[in-house]
Amino acid sequence: MSKKIILIVIVIVIVVISIGIGIYLWKEQSQSLTEFKQTEPEKITYFNEVYGYNLKISKEWGGKYDIVEEGNTTFFVYNVVPSSIAVEGENLLFSVTVYSKNEWEEIEKERKEAEEKGLAPGCCPKVFAEINGTVFVYNISISNPYDSPEIAEEFSKMAGQVQEIIASFSLLR
Repeated sequence: MSKKIILIVIVIVIVVISIGIGIYLWKEQSQSLTEFKQTEPEKITYFNEVYGYNLKISKEWGGKYDIVEEGNTTFFVYNVVPSSIAVEGENLLFSVTVYSKNEWEEIEKERKEAEEKGLAPGCCPKVFAEINGTVFVYNISISNPYDSPEIAEEFSKMAGQVQEIIASFSLLR
């Protein structure tokens, strides 16, 4: 009889310890998730319903950019420049273009051929996702066209966040 009691006590102790460890680990995980949620900066989500993707953009960008959708390209354009100092066509922060795999292969072939002949620059848009025969390409501004220190600094700061925005890419479908 005493062996049964000892065995029951051991099982109860093991169960109580397991429950205690489980509660401790659950609280630790919940606390770290809460801390993560509190420190994550707020984002604005851009949805492209035509091509089924979204991007997360820092709320710091709010009111400082416009989105222009033309054909298969979405342009993210810096918009806080007074018209007196705007540089026509050079206020692009970045763009996302969507191609079929065949279209992209043809574009790359033509670009490489032109580059070999010395007719094209050595830089090109960058593929950041290829899913189900669809190629997603981004292009960033390669220079800061503004002379005003405040505007140039803000433009540079926003342009410096483009990689983070591209990394936030996800499909809706």
